[in-house]
Amino acid sequence: MIAEMPPPIAQRFVPTDPAIMHSVYTLADYPVLAALAAERTQATRLDGRACRAIYEDARQRIDWQAMPPHEREFAQRLGVAP
Repeated sequence: MIAEMPPPIAQRFVPTDPAIMHSVYTLADYPVLAALAAERTQATRLDGRACRAIYEDARQRIDWQAMPPHEREFAQRLGVAP
């Protein structure tokens, strides 16, 4: 008897445009990101790589439905989604 293989793990989108990852973003424009970042830095602006890392680290704690639409779209551009 052959056991069924589990479905493949979905691959997450990783941005290929370096401009997205190397641009600097103002945290005040993204309230969820600002709250998460305040736990580890006093910075008011971060590059896309840092923003992505913060979202990724907090992925399980984020209430994606309560996140403002513009911020959800920003997180998706960084390659992070629920």
